[in-house]
Amino acid sequence: MVGVIATPEVHSFDLTGREKFIILGCDGLWEVFGPSDAVDFVHKHLQDGLSATTIVRRLVREAVRERRCRDNCTAILVVFKNR
Repeated sequence: MVGVIATPEVHSFDLTGREKFIILGCDGLWEVFGPSDAVDFVHKHLQDGLSATTIVRRLVREAVRERRCRDNCTAILVVFKNR
């Protein structure tokens, strides 16, 4: 059976101030990117001075074109400002 599951997967955590960003992605992204791979990808591009918009577009493009994601692929990148 194919369909949409209405029950979200939810995780909660406290921010410690050490966090630089969070990646929210659908299952298509995580099928081709491991968590540490995605973090390394984003971290490298942040160090290069790219904007969050540019980085998340590159992340999705990498997933679809280079890693051959066959599912829908959506991601949101939230970059935390220094406190």
